[in-house]
Amino acid sequence: MTTKTGRAEVSRIALAALSEAAHDTPVVAINGARQVGKSTLARQFMDMAGGQLVTLDDVPQRDAANADPRSFVERSIEGPLVIDEVQFAPPLFRALKAAVDRRSRRRFHQ
Repeated sequence: MTTKTGRAEVSRIALAALSEAAHDTPVVAINGARQVGKSTLARQFMDMAGGQLVTLDDVPQRDAANADPRSFVERSIEGPLVIDEVQFAPPLFRALKAAVDRRSRRRFHQ
């Protein structure tokens, strides 16, 4: 027996999985084919969790991320930082790793 799952149900399930992953994981990637709702899912998560959503489709944001990835990642925000289209700024991956490593060391040395 097969059942059809509606788009709203898939969205609800994906949002719940993202929320659970973000609860205990410092970096979460949303990966998938083009036009399947990754950016929409990120916006839904931000509506629920707060924080800041930045899209690197925006050229000034992309330029800032590539020019100074550490400052871009460490910007002062409350809540999660969601970076849409992160593949447009490869230097961000190392900056994200370094930020997570620094945060982990502080947590264990307090």
